[in-house]
Amino acid sequence: MKNMEKIKDEAPWGIEALRGKGKGYDWGEGMMLYGNGREEILVNTETKEVWTMVDENGHLVGFTKDDIDWEAIRKLEHSGSAYTMTADYGGIGRMSDFYNGKCTLCWTLYPDGRYFADEDGYGMEDNEEVVVYALIDKHMHVLSPFRP
Repeated sequence: MKNMEKIKDEAPWGIEALRGKGKGYDWGEGMMLYGNGREEILVNTETKEVWTMVDENGHLVGFTKDDIDWEAIRKLEHSGSAYTMTADYGGIGRMSDFYNGKCTLCWTLYPDGRYFADEDGYGMEDNEEVVVYALIDKHMHVLSPFRP
């Protein structure tokens, strides 16, 4: 059996960029998400392509302003995270695993009002969660920009 420290220090899939980057999560069809709390890295294990979606500071670095439907975003009440391109409320997630080479990502721009409440309910806001979605392919091309 391998020493646990040695396993922890290995480069997953032989990709040096993933060394020490946390745990990997299978997103289907040879796609993996690696993360260490804040940073999120998407990997195509077949082509060995690696994309940092969210950096250690919570900024969306794997996307550009062109990957956001600004007309739709302007209509949202709580959309500040889109303008700063930050993932302050849980990073970038997925709606489902990759299927036919595509995956729908979700990005919470603002959490449900209960997020701000203490155990007695103090501080709770009266708002719904604000989430936007984008469709990507296995090469991290945005096929449909982030929109509600």
